[in-house]
Amino acid sequence: MSGTSYGATSDEKGHVIAPRWLGYVVTLALEALVTAGLLALQPYFPLGGFPISYVLLIMAVAYLFGEGPAVVAFVTGMLAFTYFFVLPDGLWPVAERTESWARLVAFLLGTAVVGFATSLIRRSNRRVRSFADQLTVAKQSADQRRTELEVILSSMAGGVIVVDTDLYVTYANATVERMVPLNRQVGQPLDAWVKMANVRRMNGTPLRMQEHPVNRAMLGQSIAEELYILNGQSGPNTVVGATAAPIRNPAGAITGAVVVIRDVTTHHKMQTRIDEQNALLDMFVRDVPIGLAFLDMEGRLSIANGAIAEMIGVSTEGAVGKRPSEVWHRDGGKLTEKAVDQVLATGEIITWNEFVFCRPEERFFDAEFIPVRRSDGEMIGVGIVAVEVTEQVKARGVLQTSYEREHKIAEALQTGLLGVVPERIGSFRFETIYRAAFEEIRIGGDFYDVFPVGDGKIGIVIGDVSGKGLRAAVQMAMAKYSLRGTACDSESPAAMLTLLNKAFAMDSEEDSFVTVFLGILDCTDRTLTYANGGHEPVLVWHDADRTITQLEPTGPIVGAIDFATYTENTITLQTGDEILLATDGLVEVKCKDGFLDLIGLINIYSAKMSQGQMSTEDLVSHIDDLRVTSMRDDTAVMRVIVG
Repeated sequence: MSGTSYGATSDEKGHVIAPRWLGYVVTLALEALVTAGLLALQPYFPLGGFPISYVLLIMAVAYLFGEGPAVVAFVTGMLAFTYFFVLPDGLWPVAERTESWARLVAFLLGTAVVGFATSLIRRSNRRVRSFADQLTVAKQSADQRRTELEVILSSMAGGVIVVDTDLYVTYANATVERMVPLNRQVGQPLDAWVKMANVRRMNGTPLRMQEHPVNRAMLGQSIAEELYILNGQSGPNTVVGATAAPIRNPAGAITGAVVVIRDVTTHHKMQTRIDEQNALLDMFVRDVPIGLAFLDMEGRLSIANGAIAEMIGVSTEGAVGKRPSEVWHRDGGKLTEKAVDQVLATGEIITWNEFVFCRPEERFFDAEFIPVRRSDGEMIGVGIVAVEVTEQVKARGVLQTSYEREHKIAEALQTGLLGVVPERIGSFRFETIYRAAFEEIRIGGDFYDVFPVGDGKIGIVIGDVSGKGLRAAVQMAMAKYSLRGTACDSESPAAMLTLLNKAFAMDSEEDSFVTVFLGILDCTDRTLTYANGGHEPVLVWHDADRTITQLEPTGPIVGAIDFATYTENTITLQTGDEILLATDGLVEVKCKDGFLDLIGLINIYSAKMSQGQMSTEDLVSHIDDLRVTSMRDDTAVMRVIVG
């Protein structure tokens, strides 16, 4: 709504201000009322002859409405006073009446003095009111700030204590009571609070007041967080961190001090545990004989223990902060840098075996480059674990040389022990194969032999001695030549195995035994008399009806039972028949469908024989083709063909 407002207004302090025209109206109305009243009382009380009523009216108007209405009151009052009471009989008799002049002068003087005084009072009143308003506003602002500060201090996680220059506590927020729940009050000396809380230094000795952070703050020092022990919410050994600072007035003088304390017991325990673990880790990393290093995402060494520093030929301090190419010897640094960059790019582990450092002497190391990740999976660098294997490499070289020498000796020894089997004796043709399970263990326990026994008779043997190496070779030689020796006295396979069993039983070495198949071929009668001492069944192919017969054991393993006895059997052979003798290495073959057992061997052997011409090499190679794992045992095979 627009237009002139005739209502009351307010100043900036909120005080109501009356409209200016209202003061003039009231002034004129009061003048008229006072004049009418004095005239009405004139016959009875001649007050109108004295200017006091108008003077008081002018003073009231000046006080209430200000200078403008006061001037109007003065002019109208002087006219009314002069007209009605000073010169009631005319305008100039005043010269003839001294009393009239006196009244008029009294009016003027009284009005001037009273009006001036009233104006001063009004202005002073305004100033007093303004000052009072300012004080009120300042007090309200101070109260608001105090309330806000109290809310902030009360909500702080740390306790706040304020002391004056006499070290009396003047303020403590609610957090202090929660942290140190003791019977204390604001206004007590700080020393009493310290004693009640049993404040101690970290070594357990009592805290003296001159050492208290507040006392030092009074000297103008600002105290960063210091640790103390006291009786608090975390128990009698509550650890708190105290920070103190002086309080200064605008002139810079110290008027007190404030200290902020916070309970750091849990943090301190965790930090202590971390420090202990770090100390153990540092000791482990420093003293372990394995090279350990950590490189950041920029490929710079952040951690390098003494072992890896010695490997690269620099001090630990000299390596930290540098890239490998800056500290490694020769090409080692560039290769290491390349490996680190590859791990950072792919996140995959890289392994080096027998990495060569030439520094000047040749040294070998196994090293692994491992991506290091945080718990969230983000990579933070690459760890290097390096182990020196120089001695092992050198020792392996010596062993390799020794092995090569021994391998040649062993191969010659094995060949000598197995001997050379003739391709044909009379009407019998012989084929043999020997394969070691491990090339490095050339001397095995499997053997075969063919030797003459009397007129027109041939001894055939296949056996498997327990164990390997030199001991097996000795036992193999003992079995082989014992059988040859007993053949001079007896042509009975059963008797020969019985004597061999006694020889093995007398051997003091534990687990000394052998499986042996011993047969006597009669070239004239074409018969085979045999005894089987716990050996794999020998297969006989009968060409006439194309069937296979198994020659089962006729006694226990030789050397297993002290007084074992053996029996013997005899079979007749025809032209085209075959005898297949083999050790267990031929059937202990892991195939796709399981192990190849004796039945599997019979099926393969029968299928091969049904196809026509077959060599022993063909049979063994076919079985090797079925193998899905490496050989687990040596294999000796002898095939006797009746021609």
